[in-house]
Amino acid sequence: LNTYHHDRNLQSSERCIKITIFLDQYPVDTSWIINDQSSGSTVAISPPYDDTMASTQQTQISCLAAPGSYSFIIRDDYEDGICCEWGNGYYNVTQSDD
Repeated sequence: LNTYHHDRNLQSSERCIKITIFLDQYPVDTSWIINDQSSGSTVAISPPYDDTMASTQQTQISCLAAPGSYSFIIRDDYEDGICCEWGNGYYNVTQSDD
């Protein structure tokens, strides 16, 4: 299982983040979660991605309690990642302006 971590510290009562993923040709293999580092609990999960979403950009907004520290964990079940043999997938986690 390919797993990538992206840690983020938040500093107000609530912050929203934007998760942008450009999926490869096998989107059903891709999922992500956000964990609260202090409690270890999962506070957000990805929607299910299906074959109709192959090679498309998907965006989700997730609002988290702050201050806090969180881990963004993205997985590829087939263990070949989201780039590059089966498409040029990528992900980006940023503060949301919404």
